[in-house]
Amino acid sequence: MIDSSVWIRGLTLLCQHYQRQMLDEVALMWKQYLDERLTTVEFQQAVRVTILESRFFPTAKELVKAVKGDPELLAAAEWSLCHKQASRGDRDSVMGLSPKGQTALYLIGGLPKIAASTAEETMWQRKEFIRFWLGASDEFTQAPGLPQAKPTPVEVAPMPESVKQQMNELMEKMAENGRKTRAL
Repeated sequence: MIDSSVWIRGLTLLCQHYQRQMLDEVALMWKQYLDERLTTVEFQQAVRVTILESRFFPTAKELVKAVKGDPELLAAAEWSLCHKQASRGDRDSVMGLSPKGQTALYLIGGLPKIAASTAEETMWQRKEFIRFWLGASDEFTQAPGLPQAKPTPVEVAPMPESVKQQMNELMEKMAENGRKTRAL
């Protein structure tokens, strides 16, 4: 989450430098979008890089790209790591792979599947890897081989009496047809 004072200062700098105004509603959308993707320090870097390198007012997505790079290029680079390791016959986890890359690798079947693929299959695996990478979370939630996450307790409402009564009546009818049942 971006610090509020840094956010205001950064947005003010961008608007003044590019001689633009931003509606409060748009600024709020930007803040929500960027809070999910950048830290305070990354936001400061993005503002600095954008002012120094860009001729035009950026989009919120361009600010993220300024410090994190182009997501498709990052995904393609991680695919190359996976493909290279699979081609060598390695079956261990790929060193330097982000959580997104590890998720995408798992979803396409892992290194053994890449290693056993034809050239045409590899082309499709690459596309799937990139698609999964782009849709994956930046943080690990669960991965194979890791301990299970603690389940969230779910409260279930008790069955209404009217439904219980209807089910008991149905079970009685079934019992009349020779089936053994028990009442709820």
